[in-house]
Amino acid sequence: MTIDDYMPCQLEATPLFTRTNGNELWVQLLEKAYAKLHGGYNMLDTVRNPNEALQDFTGFPTTSFNLQADGELAENPERLFKVLEHYADEGYLMSGTAPGLISSGSDLSQKEN
Repeated sequence: MTIDDYMPCQLEATPLFTRTNGNELWVQLLEKAYAKLHGGYNMLDTVRNPNEALQDFTGFPTTSFNLQADGELAENPERLFKVLEHYADEGYLMSGTAPGLISSGSDLSQKEN
């Protein structure tokens, strides 16, 4: 697959989607290639679970825990911590998400300090 190096930006010339902590361009290039693979940036909305992206990037199987649906882990944080600690010790990639959406009135151009 071939992509160009034109990135979607806001009026302030900040990247519209992925942002980095410096002048790294590879993050936006990887995101652009992934969007192209899925048919465009708007199609990335269909990739709701970061596990899908991790599996696509690594080729390894993934697992997820839904703490709202899995009462055992939600009610037993020590067990959840032990599972996560084991995965960290094994060197697994991990990500976390929280339910909710960015409101349409949010200022996506603000960066955290």
